Amino acid sequence: MKLIFTIDKIENGRAALNDGQGKIIYWPREKLPDGAKEKDKINFNIGADENLAKDILNEIINNP
Repeated sequence: MKLIFTIDKIENGRAALNDGQGKIIYWPREKLPDGAKEKDKINFNIGADENLAKDILNEIINNP
């Protein structure tokens, strides 16, 4: 599964990522690719490794 988010803003060490359908998630700045900036698109690829996918989704959901 591929998820694409746009960086809306980066403040206080967190990036607000928008999926374009009203969903906003907050992601730690240090976990963004080097040089990422506002308006850049970020791709998340979630594969068949269920444990990895669960860990990533839990981090997204539990990082307010």
